[in-house]
Amino acid sequence: MAAEEPGAAAPPAPAHKSRAPALSQWLQLMLAEIARKRTEREHERAEAARRVLERAAEEAETCAERAAAETRGEPRG
Repeated sequence: MAAEEPGAAAPPAPAHKSRAPALSQWLQLMLAEIARKRTEREHERAEAARRVLERAAEEAETCAERAAAETRGEPRG
């Protein structure tokens, strides 16, 4: 076996190891951002659904009031 020459290039292990924690931190930040956006979208959808239900309830109430007024013989207005 031939011995390695002293001037032979070796892979820069310390640089690679120091980059891994930074990459890991970056990935954690990206995952946190994705989770934040997902939660934000879920809240927006829930709010939109709540508004739709409120609107439907208001329309149902209006219809019920009109029907009650018609049964009492009140003119539509």
